Amino acid sequence: ALPRSRTSQFHELITSKTPRLKQLLRSLYASRGFLRARIGDPVSHFDGEGGALVVTIDVREGDRSFVGSVQLTGVETFSESVLIEQLSLQRGAPLVPSQLVEDRSAIAAFYRRAGFSVVEVDASLVAGDTPATFDAKFVVDEGPKAVIGEIRVTGNVGTRESVIRRELTLTSGAPLTRAEIGRTQKRLYDLGIFRDTDIIAEPPAPETADRNIIVDVTESPSVVVDYGLRYTTDRSFQVVADVVAPNLFGRAQRAGVRTLLGRDERIFRFTYRTPYFMRFDLDTDFFLERAVEEKNPSDDEDFRPFIDRSWTFTAQQARPLAQSLSIQW
Repeated sequence: ALPRSRTSQFHELITSKTPRLKQLLRSLYASRGFLRARIGDPVSHFDGEGGALVVTIDVREGDRSFVGSVQLTGVETFSESVLIEQLSLQRGAPLVPSQLVEDRSAIAAFYRRAGFSVVEVDASLVAGDTPATFDAKFVVDEGPKAVIGEIRVTGNVGTRESVIRRELTLTSGAPLTRAEIGRTQKRLYDLGIFRDTDIIAEPPAPETADRNIIVDVTESPSVVVDYGLRYTTDRSFQVVADVVAPNLFGRAQRAGVRTLLGRDERIFRFTYRTPYFMRFDLDTDFFLERAVEEKNPSDDEDFRPFIDRSWTFTAQQARPLAQSLSIQW
């Protein structure tokens, strides 16, 4: 827990920063369950024979503290045994105070996954039946459960509503959670056809706890045109043009044509991409290219000029296996 004894950081701890030294050691002992550990001031003296500065730190560990019991109040929807399974603190185990904070977050996360988006959890430690035990107490205010009601889609002009609904992980009657809202937004952004997506949960009606959902999208331009002029030292001037339709027929299918025209080279490339292949969740890309290049170097008199014409076709698919892993062929 401390810096190496020959470093300047250690020297500062035993001279000008002794409160920091005690804090580090107390935290170390607390993480092992010794909550009553006492750390004395460091005492230094010079050993003339060994030529070293000897530092003594008096530590009184005290008794190790254990978890006496785990108590839950305010729990109505779930059984206490189900919630206790989510906790790191267990009866009879060494008491680690940091686990109290972790367990409070674990209970809140458990409720939020079930649709209790406004749940509040308080946690505290109180003295147990014996001096060596502490009881962990969690007070839960569940709040109302949020259930998804009707789902409406707005803002789409050129995009088919079925394309948007295909990406929704939110379903009517299911618990409303932030995780599912974030997952749905990511899937919509990954289509590459929206500049913005907003998922709004309306306030619940007085007679029901259901919350209607509005999926509002802002579409990107239906056609994107890029063009430019460039100069290369060996090929003179070239004109480049790119025309892309990112949302062909409103189906989130992307098609584009790229053209490069130069004195000795002409390339025409057609691309097509769809996030689905038939009914399967497969990113599918097709590339078709026609290239014409004139081979006629001016510095080689023995070279017989010719024209190289070629067609290139490529098909590629990718399927996600996990959040950060996909397979491609």
